[in-house]
Amino acid sequence: MPPALLRRWLPGCPLTSRARFPSPPSLRTAAHQYHQHHSTDAAAAAAAPHPCPVPSRARPPHPSGPPRLPSPAAAGCVSQISCLFVALDSSVVRMAAPKPISRLISHVILDLDGTLLNTDSVVSKVVKPFILKNGKTWDSKKAHKLVGKTPYEAAAVVLEDYGLPYSTEEFLSMITPMFSEQWCNLKPLPGANRLIKHLKTNGVPTALASNSPRCNIEAKIFFQQGWKESFSAIVGGDEVEKGKPSPNIFLEAAKRMNCAPSNCLVIEDSLPGVTGGKAAEMHVIAVPSIPKKTAEFSSADEVINSLLDVRPEKWGLPPFNDWIEGTLPIEPWFIGGPVIKGFGRGSKVLGIPTGMTC
Repeated sequence: MPPALLRRWLPGCPLTSRARFPSPPSLRTAAHQYHQHHSTDAAAAAAAPHPCPVPSRARPPHPSGPPRLPSPAAAGCVSQISCLFVALDSSVVRMAAPKPISRLISHVILDLDGTLLNTDSVVSKVVKPFILKNGKTWDSKKAHKLVGKTPYEAAAVVLEDYGLPYSTEEFLSMITPMFSEQWCNLKPLPGANRLIKHLKTNGVPTALASNSPRCNIEAKIFFQQGWKESFSAIVGGDEVEKGKPSPNIFLEAAKRMNCAPSNCLVIEDSLPGVTGGKAAEMHVIAVPSIPKKTAEFSSADEVINSLLDVRPEKWGLPPFNDWIEGTLPIEPWFIGGPVIKGFGRGSKVLGIPTGMTC
């Protein structure tokens, strides 16, 4: 160990102090004098247990004289250094041994609209023609205000933003059948099928929790092969007193899966969903569906770009094992997004330059 480092830890030790560092001859003289005048004390000290729990290293007698014993100060210093080395060795062992990953998470709760399914495209297909038919100008940015809201709340926002002459109930009665016709056209977002299949295969209980009514949830997932049987519980916004951002939906999902909220991992795309998940005292991963709004999701435990970025092993869950020689084989993506110059049709939201569109 470098002397400078020892001097820093043991400043009072004569073996580490430059000012009082004895030369070898003087150290031998001091040891001989100590042996001559303190032989009784030395014998008693030798018989006493060593202050450090390290094995003794007996040496044969010196051929030219009595055994050389260190001065009291030097002996104390050696004892400190021995203890220091033992402590350092223990610390190195502790640092080298990898800490086992505790199984923090035992259950997963997934949002549906905007997290698993690309429902944003359906909203524009249904609401935009209705707005234009009523003589209003469609504003795609206003559609972002609908993310994460219950159907009733979303309808109220549309009526207020565009000044439509309908009550919320009237608007919903006209537009709900139009939405129902589009459920069969919904496409999974990148990584959705992979994640659901992975959780199911590895026996991780998973719930679906959405602000949509229960009947709408089941209608949407009916067209997605293998989804319905993959969920241990399904909770709709009409089955609890308050929807997101209230924690009620998440707490109800945990209750139906018979698990503690602290053992649940929530994956959400909306701010109301993230807020509700944290209010339920659960771990939350945010997958923002609105571009350039990542900073608003600072309350989430993790923010990712898409479901392909989910790393289950971070949460004590089984890792994905579908990588083949550094390549991830997945099904075709159906991506909607703006045209990126030089790359054809793609998605700025996901950071993917090319892809199939619907």
